[in-house]
Amino acid sequence: MPECFIRTADHMDLRQIARVHREAFPGFFLTKLGPAFLRTYYAAVLEFDAGILLVAEQAGSVVGFVGGFVGPKRFYEMLAARKRQFVLPILHALVIHPTVWSGIAVRVTSVLRGRRGTCIREEQFCELCSIGVQPGAARAGIGSRMVGQFLEHAAWRGAAGVYLTTDALQNDSVNGFYERLGFQLVHCRNVSGARPMNEYVMMLRKAA
Repeated sequence: MPECFIRTADHMDLRQIARVHREAFPGFFLTKLGPAFLRTYYAAVLEFDAGILLVAEQAGSVVGFVGGFVGPKRFYEMLAARKRQFVLPILHALVIHPTVWSGIAVRVTSVLRGRRGTCIREEQFCELCSIGVQPGAARAGIGSRMVGQFLEHAAWRGAAGVYLTTDALQNDSVNGFYERLGFQLVHCRNVSGARPMNEYVMMLRKAA
């Protein structure tokens, strides 16, 4: 198997990041919003002054990515200021997938505003917002390596810890993945009264 390198992403990687996202999460809401929406979203992560976006590259192709940001509140304020950039991608997605009309306003708002964590003084924390590995490259330890480097970047940026949310039900492999890496389950809550989500935290230092 070709050697896998993990590096900081750049704008030239956005198309491949969107491709890996679609392959890793078929049928998910964000996937249905289309590649243009995904490119716009991950461009925002890349351009945020405290954003972290890494890719795993194998034989010249991106096979995985992980993204997040220190100071989630500021990131979502930036997204709100950029909301017009998402209008055309969303309209295009509605033409291709009319079924996303159902509850789209609430669900898109949830994405652009984020799921607020329960961490004390959240501005000191880093949110791991998304991680994906191309199905053909799964189970090769790429996800673990990407998270390890993500944690290093978050610590270098001064984050007290990293938190993330993932589905609580019918998601045992993903929950087990984070638990094996040392994340601690701190909360389980419903999003919009529907999907139970587990919130995990890994402390990197003592919060002020």
